Amino acid sequence: MILFLSFTAMANVTTRITLIIPDELARRLDKYCEESGHKKSTLIARWVRKQLDEVNPMPAPVILSAAIQAKESREGFKEQE
Repeated sequence: MILFLSFTAMANVTTRITLIIPDELARRLDKYCEESGHKKSTLIARWVRKQLDEVNPMPAPVILSAAIQAKESREGFKEQE
């Protein structure tokens, strides 16, 4: 089975990737998402982020900057120059 996923980055930029997994694993993922109410792309993005953060954490200023940008974007905040 091939799953097409769209990952949302912290700064509201998305990248579409293709994930090829065995049918049995895809069925288990479908069942889990249905039972838990998670979207596949959100869940897999969370797993990827967690794995990458464990092996290569982002520096704190980058995380803070991305969090601020995401918050400002959600609030429609535009910085005055």
